Amino acid sequence: MQIPPWGMRQRWYVEVASKSLYTFLKQPKEKLFDVAKEHPREFLRGFFDSEGAISWNKNHKSLFVSASNYDFEILEFCKELLDTLGIHSTIYLSKRAGTPVKIRGEKYQYRESFYEIRIYRRDSIVKFYFQIGFTIIRKQEKLKSILQELGKIQ
Repeated sequence: MQIPPWGMRQRWYVEVASKSLYTFLKQPKEKLFDVAKEHPREFLRGFFDSEGAISWNKNHKSLFVSASNYDFEILEFCKELLDTLGIHSTIYLSKRAGTPVKIRGEKYQYRESFYEIRIYRRDSIVKFYFQIGFTIIRKQEKLKSILQELGKIQ
Protein backbone atom coordinates (compact mmCIF):
# COMPACT_ATOMS: atom_id res chain seq x y z
CA MET A 1 0.00 0.00 0.00
CA GLN A 2 1.31 3.44 -0.95
CA ILE A 3 1.10 6.02 1.88
CA PRO A 4 -0.02 9.46 0.64
CA PRO A 5 2.27 12.48 1.28
CA TRP A 6 0.22 13.50 4.32
CA GLY A 7 0.50 10.07 5.95
CA MET A 8 -2.22 7.83 7.27
CA ARG A 9 -3.79 10.57 9.41
CA GLN A 10 -4.76 12.79 6.45
CA ARG A 11 -2.37 15.57 7.47
CA TRP A 12 -0.14 17.57 5.21
CA TYR A 13 3.61 17.69 5.60
CA VAL A 14 5.35 20.70 4.09
CA GLU A 15 9.06 20.93 3.40
CA VAL A 16 10.79 24.10 2.23
CA ALA A 17 14.37 24.72 1.18
CA SER A 18 15.17 28.41 1.53
CA LYS A 19 18.20 29.83 3.27
CA SER A 20 16.59 33.26 3.70
CA LEU A 21 13.41 31.74 5.20
CA TYR A 22 15.49 29.56 7.52
CA THR A 23 17.54 32.58 8.62
CA PHE A 24 14.39 34.63 9.21
CA LEU A 25 12.67 31.92 11.24
CA LYS A 26 15.76 31.37 13.41
CA GLN A 27 15.59 34.98 14.66
CA PRO A 28 13.88 35.88 17.94
CA LYS A 29 10.06 35.76 17.86
CA GLU A 30 9.92 39.53 18.16
CA LYS A 31 11.22 39.87 14.58
CA LEU A 32 8.40 37.67 13.32
CA PHE A 33 5.93 39.67 15.43
CA ASP A 34 7.16 42.92 13.85
CA VAL A 35 6.47 41.59 10.36
CA ALA A 36 3.13 40.09 11.46
CA LYS A 37 2.00 43.47 12.82
CA GLU A 38 2.50 44.92 9.33
CA HIS A 39 0.42 42.09 7.80
CA PRO A 40 -1.99 40.90 10.53
CA ARG A 41 -4.56 39.27 8.24
CA GLU A 42 -1.96 37.30 6.35
CA PHE A 43 -0.20 36.18 9.52
CA LEU A 44 -3.46 35.08 11.15
CA ARG A 45 -4.62 33.32 7.98
CA GLY A 46 -1.38 31.33 7.86
CA PHE A 47 -1.52 30.57 11.58
CA PHE A 48 -5.12 29.37 11.48
CA ASP A 49 -4.45 27.39 8.28
CA SER A 50 -1.66 25.61 10.10
CA GLU A 51 -2.93 25.32 13.68
CA GLY A 52 -6.64 26.01 13.34
CA ALA A 53 -9.88 24.08 13.27
CA ILE A 54 -13.62 24.68 13.00
CA SER A 55 -15.78 23.03 15.65
CA TRP A 56 -19.49 22.71 14.91
CA ASN A 57 -22.14 20.88 16.92
CA LYS A 58 -25.21 20.95 14.72
CA ASN A 59 -27.58 19.72 17.47
CA HIS A 60 -26.59 22.50 19.89
CA LYS A 61 -25.83 25.07 17.16
CA SER A 62 -22.44 25.47 18.87
CA LEU A 63 -19.73 26.90 16.62
CA PHE A 64 -16.20 28.15 17.21
CA VAL A 65 -12.98 28.65 15.29
CA SER A 66 -9.88 27.70 17.25
CA ALA A 67 -6.12 27.28 17.04
CA SER A 68 -3.92 25.34 19.44
CA ASN A 69 -0.28 25.74 20.39
CA TYR A 70 2.19 25.10 23.19
CA ASP A 71 3.49 28.65 22.95
CA PHE A 72 1.19 30.85 25.03
CA GLU A 73 3.03 33.99 23.88
CA ILE A 74 2.13 33.33 20.24
CA LEU A 75 -1.53 32.85 21.15
CA GLU A 76 -1.48 36.10 23.14
CA PHE A 77 -0.02 37.81 20.08
CA CYS A 78 -2.76 36.32 17.88
CA LYS A 79 -5.36 37.58 20.35
CA GLU A 80 -3.89 41.11 20.12
CA LEU A 81 -4.01 40.99 16.31
CA LEU A 82 -7.60 39.68 16.37
CA ASP A 83 -8.55 42.48 18.78
CA THR A 84 -7.21 45.11 16.35
CA LEU A 85 -9.56 43.65 13.72
CA GLY A 86 -12.54 43.75 16.09
CA ILE A 87 -12.61 39.97 16.53
CA HIS A 88 -13.22 38.76 20.08
CA SER A 89 -11.25 35.70 21.20
CA THR A 90 -10.40 33.86 24.41
CA ILE A 91 -7.34 31.78 25.33
CA TYR A 92 -7.81 28.59 27.33
CA LEU A 93 -5.49 26.10 28.96
CA SER A 94 -6.40 23.01 26.98
CA LYS A 95 -4.09 20.43 28.57
CA ARG A 96 -1.93 21.00 31.62
CA ALA A 97 1.63 19.62 31.57
CA GLY A 98 1.56 16.06 32.94
CA THR A 99 -1.96 15.32 31.66
CA PRO A 100 -2.14 11.74 30.33
CA VAL A 101 -3.09 11.23 26.69
CA LYS A 102 -3.53 8.16 24.49
CA ILE A 103 -2.23 8.47 20.92
CA ARG A 104 -2.74 5.52 18.55
CA GLY A 105 -3.06 3.17 21.53
CA GLU A 106 0.08 4.40 23.31
CA LYS A 107 -0.07 6.25 26.62
CA TYR A 108 1.86 9.51 26.93
CA GLN A 109 1.88 12.65 29.06
CA TYR A 110 1.96 16.24 27.91
CA ARG A 111 5.43 17.59 28.68
CA GLU A 112 4.27 21.19 28.43
CA SER A 113 0.93 22.89 28.88
CA PHE A 114 -1.12 23.12 25.68
CA TYR A 115 -3.26 26.19 24.94
CA GLU A 116 -6.13 27.04 22.63
CA ILE A 117 -7.47 30.33 21.32
CA ARG A 118 -11.16 30.31 20.43
CA ILE A 119 -13.41 32.65 18.52
CA TYR A 120 -16.94 31.99 19.80
CA ARG A 121 -19.09 35.02 19.17
CA ARG A 122 -21.04 34.69 15.94
CA ASP A 123 -20.31 38.27 14.86
CA SER A 124 -16.60 37.64 15.43
CA ILE A 125 -16.74 34.38 13.46
CA VAL A 126 -18.37 36.25 10.55
CA LYS A 127 -15.66 38.93 10.76
CA PHE A 128 -13.02 36.19 10.81
CA TYR A 129 -14.60 34.62 7.70
CA PHE A 130 -14.57 37.87 5.71
CA GLN A 131 -11.42 39.56 7.04
CA ILE A 132 -9.09 36.58 7.53
CA GLY A 133 -10.56 33.28 6.39
CA PHE A 134 -8.60 30.21 5.45
CA THR A 135 -6.35 29.59 2.46
CA ILE A 136 -7.17 25.89 2.80
CA ILE A 137 -10.28 25.57 0.67
CA ARG A 138 -11.92 22.74 2.64
CA LYS A 139 -11.70 24.80 5.85
CA GLN A 140 -13.04 27.96 4.20
CA GLU A 141 -15.87 26.02 2.53
CA LYS A 142 -16.78 24.30 5.80
CA LEU A 143 -16.99 27.63 7.62
CA LYS A 144 -18.96 29.16 4.75
CA SER A 145 -21.54 26.36 4.69
CA ILE A 146 -22.05 26.52 8.48
CA LEU A 147 -22.46 30.32 8.41
CA GLN A 148 -24.93 29.96 5.53
CA GLU A 149 -26.86 27.30 7.45
CA LEU A 150 -27.05 29.68 10.42
CA GLY A 151 -28.23 32.48 8.15
CA LYS A 152 -25.20 34.67 8.92
CA ILE A 153 -24.07 35.02 5.29
CA GLN A 154 -25.60 34.51 1.85
